[in-house]
Amino acid sequence: MSFYARRSPRLARQIAADVFVACWLVAWFVIGRIADGVVRAIADPVRGIAGSVADVRRDLDGAADQVGGVPGLGDMLRAPFEAASGNLGGVVDAAEQQIRAVEQAATLVGVLTFAVPALIMIVWWLPGRLRFHADNRAARAMLRAGHGADLLALRAIARQPLPRLARTGVDFAEGWRTRDPETIGRLAALELERVGL
Repeated sequence: MSFYARRSPRLARQIAADVFVACWLVAWFVIGRIADGVVRAIADPVRGIAGSVADVRRDLDGAADQVGGVPGLGDMLRAPFEAASGNLGGVVDAAEQQIRAVEQAATLVGVLTFAVPALIMIVWWLPGRLRFHADNRAARAMLRAGHGADLLALRAIARQPLPRLARTGVDFAEGWRTRDPETIGRLAALELERVGL
């Protein structure tokens, strides 16, 4: 199972591409975390207000308890404090709902900030890596079967750029037709190099 070419310029390109993809993913993960933190910071003032209102509510509850102890007038004096405390409880609940909504939005923004660029990169990078692996595996299987050189030479004629074929220094068309072992070997070597072997 080979995911990389043998030592060659192609191996260097594969490693560089893989390192680039890894750095891309890490960078967008960090950017996603930063985006999450920035959106969560929007809720900080609301948290402060909710905390202050909760403190005032506790103070009103304490005052209601104290004035409730006044004989004869306690219930009447207590009612406005309890009403104000109840109203502030609604404000605290609304603030907590807003905080939860901002935190959910922050999570969504952070995940999407990472996921969208990551998926774009993976869609660009992964097919090439899988194609290389499949070609490499198929070429190894052909070589093990013993009839791979002819087929690899034919693939080289069909797939290699003409200037590269010309650099082989042989008449590749004539060599292929006459099944010249040297020509077939050179052409097969070109195709093996292409698939990383």
